[in-house]
Amino acid sequence: MIFDLFGSLHALETITGTQFIADDENGSLVSSNGNLKLGFFSPGKSQARYVGIWFNKISEQTVVWVANREIPIRNSTGIFKIGGDGNLAVFCCNQSSLLWSTNVSVPAQTSMAKLKDSGNLVLSIDDPTSGEFSSCFDDHSIPQVFLYKNSVPLWRSGPWNGRFVNGLLDIGSRKDYFSDQIDFFNVTSVSNDNEVYLKFSPKNGSVFSIVVLESMGFLNRLIWYESQRWVKVMVLPQDMCDEYMRCGANAICNEDTLAHCACLPGFERLYPQDWYLKCQETRKEACGKGDGEGFVRLKGVKFPDARNSTLYSNMSLEECERECLKSCNCTGYANVYVDEMGQDCIAWYGELRDMKYYKGRQDFYLRVDAVELGMYRLFFHNSGLNSMLYDILFNRFRYNSRLTPPILSSASRNGSYTLRSSVSNLLSLKEILNLQLQMPIKTQK
Repeated sequence: MIFDLFGSLHALETITGTQFIADDENGSLVSSNGNLKLGFFSPGKSQARYVGIWFNKISEQTVVWVANREIPIRNSTGIFKIGGDGNLAVFCCNQSSLLWSTNVSVPAQTSMAKLKDSGNLVLSIDDPTSGEFSSCFDDHSIPQVFLYKNSVPLWRSGPWNGRFVNGLLDIGSRKDYFSDQIDFFNVTSVSNDNEVYLKFSPKNGSVFSIVVLESMGFLNRLIWYESQRWVKVMVLPQDMCDEYMRCGANAICNEDTLAHCACLPGFERLYPQDWYLKCQETRKEACGKGDGEGFVRLKGVKFPDARNSTLYSNMSLEECERECLKSCNCTGYANVYVDEMGQDCIAWYGELRDMKYYKGRQDFYLRVDAVELGMYRLFFHNSGLNSMLYDILFNRFRYNSRLTPPILSSASRNGSYTLRSSVSNLLSLKEILNLQLQMPIKTQK
C-alpha cells in the first residue's frame, strides 16, 4: 500500500518523496493504462521478496524488471520509497537497512517516481540474481549488440546503421528476426553522445512482448498471444555461424556449406585444420605499389566486428573507396543507411573478425591486390560463377596439389589477365560444372 504523511492512499502511477510502498497485498504502482504493475513479489517457488515490475493484464505473472536482485528480503518488512538523496531505494527492517538504490545524482526536492507503460531487464524464473550471461550494446564507434558469457563474447550482431541491425534482420521484411509479428512493432533508435538504444514499440497496445536472456545463454524474444501463452518469435544465436569468431579472423562462415569456414579472398590458412587461427594475407604486391589494387564485392554478409572501424558521415561508396585506399591498414568498407537525406560509410582497419553469409542484402567491399582482383573478375564476376564456388577454386583447394588453381601472374583493373599453370593441376570443365551444381548459393548477376 502507498502511504504519505497524512495516511494511506490508493494505488497510483507516481509516488513522491513523502510516500512509500509497503510489502502487503495492496502495495503497488500501476501504469496509466493498467498494463504494468510495480510492487513486491516472490519468484517461482522462492520465498524471498523482491521489488519488481510485471505485466498487470496477463494471467501468468511475468516479471520484466527487478530492483534488489542481488539482495532479497527474507520477510515482509520491505519498503520501496524515494530516499533523502532523491534516489529510488529498497529498505528492510524498519528502514534500517538499505538494500538497493538507483544511485544517481538527482535533485532530492524534485524527485518523483512514475511507472510508465514499458518494461526492462527480464530475469530468470526462480532466482533473479545476476548470472554468467549478459547482453548489451557496444558503442565503441558504431553500435552493435553483444552477448557475453562472463567477459567472453559469444555472439555479436552486425552494426546498427540507423535503420536495422546488419546480420540480424532480414532487410525489408525483417521476418528472420521477428517472424510474422513485425507488423506489430515500430522500431526506433537513439544514438548520441549521452545514450545509445533501440526501442521496439507495439503498434497495438494489447500486444505484449519481452526479451529474455535464458540461463543457457540464448536471447529470446516472446509475444503474448490471445491463446494465453508466451510464444518465441526470435532466438539468438540462430546457427553455428552466429558463434563469435567461429572461423577466426579474415575468414567467413556459411551455414549452407559442408565446411562452413573459408578464408576471405586474398587470404589463406597456414594451418588447415585449425580455424580458430586467423587466415593470413597472400598479397603478392605491396600496398600502394601495384597497378590495379581494388575491392572484391561480397554480397549478403554480416559486417565484421566494428570495434576496429571508423564511421565517415555523408560519404558515398566511391568516396568511401577513395578514403580506404589512403591507408594501407584499411581492409574494407561498406555503405550504411542513415536516413532519406544521406548515407554514411564504415571503413575497417586491420583484421576482419566474425563475418558470415546471411539472407540480407548488405554488401561488403574487401580490399585485395591486383592479382586477387583479377582472379575474382575472371572466374567469378565475368563468368557468373557463384561466390562459394570462387572460394572453392581459389581458397580451399590450395591444399590439394591435384586441384591447384591457375596462378595469375599479372592483372590490371582494365580487365586484362595473364595466367600460368601446369595443365595437370587445373580443374577440368566437368569438375567445375559438378562443383557448381552442388553449391546451394545463388549465382551472382
